[in-house]
Amino acid sequence: MSSEQRPERVSAYAVVAPTLPTPTMVTLRPRALRPVSLLTIHPLPGRVHVGSPNAFQASKVYSVNFLNRPTSLPSQRGGVTTGVSRQPDAPYPTGTMSTSADTRGPSIDGIVSGLGAASIWGGMYVVSRMVLEVIPPVTLVFMRLVLGTITLAIVIRLTAPRLPSRGDLKLMASLGLVGMCISLVAQFAGTHLAGAANGALITSATPAFMLVFAWPILGTRPTIRQVGALILATTGVLIVTLVGTDAPTEAPGSHLAGNTFLLVAAVTWALYSVLGGRASSRYDALVTTAYATGFGALFTLPLVPWELASTPMGSLDWPVWTGVLYLGIVSTAGAFYLWNRSIARLGASLPGLLFFAQPVVGGLLGATVLGEVLSTSFFIGGTLVAGAVVLSARET
Repeated sequence: MSSEQRPERVSAYAVVAPTLPTPTMVTLRPRALRPVSLLTIHPLPGRVHVGSPNAFQASKVYSVNFLNRPTSLPSQRGGVTTGVSRQPDAPYPTGTMSTSADTRGPSIDGIVSGLGAASIWGGMYVVSRMVLEVIPPVTLVFMRLVLGTITLAIVIRLTAPRLPSRGDLKLMASLGLVGMCISLVAQFAGTHLAGAANGALITSATPAFMLVFAWPILGTRPTIRQVGALILATTGVLIVTLVGTDAPTEAPGSHLAGNTFLLVAAVTWALYSVLGGRASSRYDALVTTAYATGFGALFTLPLVPWELASTPMGSLDWPVWTGVLYLGIVSTAGAFYLWNRSIARLGASLPGLLFFAQPVVGGLLGATVLGEVLSTSFFIGGTLVAGAVVLSARET
């Protein structure tokens, strides 16, 4: 075999399952200290997921070393073919991964999905700001999740995808608690106090915070560049949070409280995205989203009577109901599905670049539709967050 045809050696890291039948997750590293993608191998026939196939060169064969017991599992998905076997003289399992001549299909799909989700969420902040004048935050989150769950349940009923096993229900419940209950309540409360533009911008720092959780959960150690991105994003968010823009309320301290809620929403959404990437590698993104919204509604329900006792709802006219339907069907069922689909196609890092469409859409709509004033601190902080997102995405 010539040097041009010789497979490039890669090592397998971050194995989370010591034995089968638990799925095996590894990180492929074709060059030292530079992770390329997550590869999850399932013992079930035909279940191989590559987080970012576009990160590999086309028409190339990679040899892979796995650190735990394998199964013979050739599979093809998204332009990547993987086969696993044990050689008699090998101390650990070996395998190959070859890419086809065109691996762009999953990339285009993932980019369009991520960009669509981010744009929908940018508009969501404007819609939620108007609806929150009538419906308090926790109650609105509950209504949004119930509508989203019903919509997704109907689609699942029609498509009949594989449902989670009993052992994975804890993972789905954690997605519902962190990403749907805590994050969305903090997001709506923060948007109500600090405005749509701040809501869209501060939460756009999520991709940088994802690096923090990807290390202990996925075993992906952040590089120096990614740490720099995290510092940039944190600085940008702090500038917007502490200096601020025009807040929609006049209560003392409401602006800082709102930005703090939004920061909590960004951090918890980052955790949800990392956990969601693991879930989407095992199940269809539609299933992951449906179970997360369903559990989120259950966790939010006990808080609704407590909130309504002190903050009753206003008059629910057609514009308000239209906004609720948008939040429940479009920005929950639709956008969450698109986001999980993007992570499943591209991995946990690249969607961060697409996520910055959210503050662009949210800021523009907040200024044009709601008349919010975008101060100098908004643009300074936004520039730093944008730089952080681009810097972290370049690692993929």
